[in-house]
Amino acid sequence: MRLNVAHYRMLDEAERAELHSTMQVFLEEKHWEGCGGLDLTDEIRITIAAQACLLQLGLPHDYYHNVESILVYPSTVKPPEHQPGVFERVDGPVEAPVPILGQAFAQGPVILV
Repeated sequence: MRLNVAHYRMLDEAERAELHSTMQVFLEEKHWEGCGGLDLTDEIRITIAAQACLLQLGLPHDYYHNVESILVYPSTVKPPEHQPGVFERVDGPVEAPVPILGQAFAQGPVILV
């Protein structure tokens, strides 16, 4: 983890223990999925968990309770084109989707590249 998470070296022993504890919960509670042919390794999962848990280190938190799934792609992703619904009014041209490096939904998955 030291090589993939630069801030890890700056943590003291108590902070490292807290980070490890938080990461264990985070890793177990989330549904992880490699997409686009990505073989989702433990190293990738641990690196993502460490980065996510660092954001909450030392703060009251809820282990990102509203995040159920983490989808990881090997490179940029182009979301599907939006198809207007039956009751949706379209006032102008619908913009074509652009490649993304990540995306989060309030009650949905987190997409990472």
